[in-house]
Amino acid sequence: MPNTSTSSQSKTDILSEKQITKLKEVFSLFDKDDDGAITVNELTTILRTMGPLITEEEIQEIVSNRKDAVFVNSDNVDFPEFLTIMASRMKQHEGDASDKDVLTAFRVFTKDSNGFVKTSEIRHLMTQVGEQLTPEEIDELITDLDTDNDGLVKYEELVKALMAP
Repeated sequence: MPNTSTSSQSKTDILSEKQITKLKEVFSLFDKDDDGAITVNELTTILRTMGPLITEEEIQEIVSNRKDAVFVNSDNVDFPEFLTIMASRMKQHEGDASDKDVLTAFRVFTKDSNGFVKTSEIRHLMTQVGEQLTPEEIDELITDLDTDNDGLVKYEELVKALMAP
């Protein structure tokens, strides 16, 4: 079997330590038997729930192009392969939604253009759009961002918090 660690390593170089740690946490959640591998079905679930929207066609392409896989003819994905897949996906979609784009989108929620978003609007947005957060997660987000408890959050800070890896 050829050594693919160099190839995989160069593909994952774009990941920060923080991103690798978060990806390890996600991987571990699905690696229930702690054998260092997840199934292709679990990988599909992760791809659908993390990052930009993914089509069935894109998933099939990822699964069928597993040349670097340790388990090429297997339904299992080990952590190094998982990192390679996720790094490739992140690189492919980097710049899709820049901080500037998100800032522009959130300006809609600053009705009087003062640069602040009402916490009630954040609460509504977080339960209706995109990856829906639990009430506890929303409370934590608002508590972290509305440090003076005035019911307003600076939208630049909101965007930074939402865009953090």
